[in-house]
Amino acid sequence: MDKNFILFIIILFTLLFTVVFFALFQANMLNIPFLTQPQSNQITGRNIYGQVYVNILAQCNFNVDTGWNFFSLCSDANEKRVANTFENTTYRYVMRWNTTRMEWDIYSPRAAENSFENMTVNESYFVLVYSLDTMSLDGPQNTDMNISMVEGWDAPSWPYLFDANITKYFNDTMHRYMMKWNQSGQEFLIYSPRATDNPFTKIYKSDGQMLYAYYNQTLVYNKTYLGS
Repeated sequence: MDKNFILFIIILFTLLFTVVFFALFQANMLNIPFLTQPQSNQITGRNIYGQVYVNILAQCNFNVDTGWNFFSLCSDANEKRVANTFENTTYRYVMRWNTTRMEWDIYSPRAAENSFENMTVNESYFVLVYSLDTMSLDGPQNTDMNISMVEGWDAPSWPYLFDANITKYFNDTMHRYMMKWNQSGQEFLIYSPRATDNPFTKIYKSDGQMLYAYYNQTLVYNKTYLGS
């Protein structure tokens, strides 16, 4: 075989080897895949991105669940309009107790006119909702409070962020019964000072309540004493 031809083959092979080696070296330096099949299912840290949302709840926050819920405003909420408070909640009615007629006033978002539009910190309210939700009410903490009550049934609020024993404010010389709502059973539980066994003895943050008063009176809340 011709020596010149053999030399030509050797030089050509050397040049090809040099080009391939140089290409592989450059690809490795630049992190560029060289002569590899695309990996459609491969995910690396550089492919992952997104957003994180943090929902900061106010101190006065509580859950409402499917059905009727009985609640109090556990802070002096900045927003007390029913329409705005529940605008992001799937609800049907809100009710407050009318001590003059001894019956419930009803607010409906579908009504052309309602008997009330705003809530207050001294009353308890019913709300009928369609799904679990968390209410978060911004506003300063409530201080000592005096709530006027009439003879018969009243629905005063429990306006604080802590739990308490009801005997600290339930006075059996002025009150005959206290009722709290059992959300899971959708019924009232009744406390009586004359009962040997009662279904509850404490009230919790945001609980609603009803008290039966023997006569017109003022329910006095001393926050320091109640929280001790």
